[in-house]
Amino acid sequence: MQLKRRVETSEWEESGQCLGDLFNKIVPFLKLYSVYVSNYDLALTTVMEQRKQNQPFNTFLKECAALPECKSLSFEAYLITPIQRIPRYKMLFQGLLKHTPESHPDFKNLEKSFIVVDEVAKFVNQTIKDQEGMGKLLQIQKAFSGLQESLLVPGRKLLKEGVLMKVCRKDNKPRVFFLFSDVLLYGAVLSATSYKYHLTLKLETVQASLRDDTEELKNSLSIKSSNKSFVIFAESPEVRDSWVSAINEASEGRRRNQKTLRVEGEAKQPQKLNMRESFLAPVWRPDSDVSQCMICEAEFTMMKRRHHCRNCGQIFCSSCCGKRCVFSDAPVRICDNCFPVLSNSTLEEEKKTQRLSGPGDYLSDSDHVLSDSDEDDEPSMSPASFFRRIFDVPTLFSHSHPDSQKKSSV
Repeated sequence: MQLKRRVETSEWEESGQCLGDLFNKIVPFLKLYSVYVSNYDLALTTVMEQRKQNQPFNTFLKECAALPECKSLSFEAYLITPIQRIPRYKMLFQGLLKHTPESHPDFKNLEKSFIVVDEVAKFVNQTIKDQEGMGKLLQIQKAFSGLQESLLVPGRKLLKEGVLMKVCRKDNKPRVFFLFSDVLLYGAVLSATSYKYHLTLKLETVQASLRDDTEELKNSLSIKSSNKSFVIFAESPEVRDSWVSAINEASEGRRRNQKTLRVEGEAKQPQKLNMRESFLAPVWRPDSDVSQCMICEAEFTMMKRRHHCRNCGQIFCSSCCGKRCVFSDAPVRICDNCFPVLSNSTLEEEKKTQRLSGPGDYLSDSDHVLSDSDEDDEPSMSPASFFRRIFDVPTLFSHSHPDSQKKSSV
């Protein structure tokens, strides 16, 4: 009203054709938009949920949108209108300053108003970017099957994504990788828009490094962390280098942020030694590299399985890789070569025998309580399952097979 009266009455000439003094009174209230923008996502989500759950409410909104006054626009379209208004105010003041000479008495007031509007606009733009990022996280969350944890974490941002080939125990397989500001997540590729979740690595423990090219493996890099380490390779050196740079920069930034957030009092308190925080997990040697135990040289067979040492990543038989070491409260296999090195740290032996015995040779690496044996590993197999798989004779151990029922009835 004040602006309208100023322009349409004699005040226009009396004020020296100035508007800036009025804008300076109004512009500070635009900061209230920041509260609206901060709650916009919650408001929109609530409306969408109520549309699905509350049919009378959904019908009411549709009837309102059909009214001539609403111009066929939905309620959600009007919710975003205040957010779109801020950039328009900024463009208005840019135009006024462009056509107002610096010698004009209104120039300084207009410039002051523009600075305030610009600050509000920057906040709104950042909020919109955060909302778009949240939408992307939701899209990734829905694309993964088996992902139990929520990706919607405050401050989390998607930095990089792509499909790379992972060197697995038996073969090289495509894996989709998502690099966030705090974690590195990957899984198996099921289709162009769906994936199977494998593992999440905390970024503060992750290191990426280049590897020399070989005849069998080119454009490869190592991903090492306290939880799991492995080798992946890209389609070109440029893609490989971009991943190494992005991972290391994000990892360093994560460690730096955690260091600044650490409370001083925590540093004075005695910390329990956690070996998982003091070393990087080894890259497992592929199964195809060896055919016998690397200590006793016993040949591997269908019954005598391969086992990876969680400290060195080499392959041994059950007898030579039977000791246990506790990493983050999880007992894992350690070979006889690594035992003397780790014997002075947090080492546990199962039932005080220092050996696994009995059915140990029937068990694979995936039977232990450590997440670094993911879906790339073979599942554990009992003797009955082994024979059923090899000879395809389900009647051999099945008590419920029709043939066995007939014999018992006879």
